[in-house]
Amino acid sequence: MPTSHWATPTPTDGTASRPACWASARCWVRWRGPPVLAKTAATPSTPVPSRQRTKPRPAVPARREPAAPDLNAMLTRLERSIRQRLPRGVNYRVSLLSGLWQCRADPKTVGDLVLGLVAEAGANLASGRQLILGTRNAAFDEGSVTETPGAEIGEFVRVTVRDSGPGLSDEALDQVFEPGMTARHAIPHAAEAMRRLGGFIRVESAESVGTAVHLYFPRLADPALVATDDKAAAAAE
Repeated sequence: MPTSHWATPTPTDGTASRPACWASARCWVRWRGPPVLAKTAATPSTPVPSRQRTKPRPAVPARREPAAPDLNAMLTRLERSIRQRLPRGVNYRVSLLSGLWQCRADPKTVGDLVLGLVAEAGANLASGRQLILGTRNAAFDEGSVTETPGAEIGEFVRVTVRDSGPGLSDEALDQVFEPGMTARHAIPHAAEAMRRLGGFIRVESAESVGTAVHLYFPRLADPALVATDDKAAAAAE
């Protein structure tokens, strides 16, 4: 079976950057294709997942999307609820990208997913540890899509819940998407929700370093571009 190399676009700020010890981390992902379990090897220069799993996701419409609320604003409104779910002494920080694209997401879904992930991460965080909530734009083309297992060609908005907790063992990471076996039930729930939205989820973890859960929401078509296309189509008729 061919080896798949893994790399995630490096953020421009230092808030959500990955420490060097993440190079040996293991990563679980879900992406298009029949279920496959592949083993790869990690090197210091090229971080790759030790395993990857694939799962098909449905096609989604590309045009005539509804207007979407500001995702950063949604997450900002969750701050009080997030802090209530974190133990006393845990540091909470945000790294929200200005100029974030619109995406296929609604406040209730975003709130349910993020608060569930935060609560489970917080349960394993001791005083002095940290939880970061971040957003980024992510675009994959034919040249870059193979560098990130789980990705598809297209444009997405990424929401990341990253903690500096104990991390997951190899066995726990192997079972992270199995509802009846994982202790972090919010992750398989989020995976199913992202599948319905036409997005995907990635989980990274390293023991003694922490865990990061990345939710990829499909970008909405630019309303201005859609309107222009519609006018052009009407004129052609």
